[in-house]
Amino acid sequence: MGRTFRVKESVTFNVRAEFSNIFNRTQMNNASSANSTLASTRNALGVYTNGFGFINTGGTASLPRQGTIVARLQF
Repeated sequence: MGRTFRVKESVTFNVRAEFSNIFNRTQMNNASSANSTLASTRNALGVYTNGFGFINTGGTASLPRQGTIVARLQF
């Protein structure tokens, strides 16, 4: 989204906003198949830590919602 403002005949002010992942949709990582021959293992809290089909939920494949505002004065 953006808007250009004309200040004088030869001077313009441009403001725009750029967004990434604007709807904040999370994409999970692919399931791990590197250790698919191992039995599933759990930590002391009972959370899976390894094994067939394990998905590391500590990180996601896409970043959360981000935005940048850019202003430009052209003369």
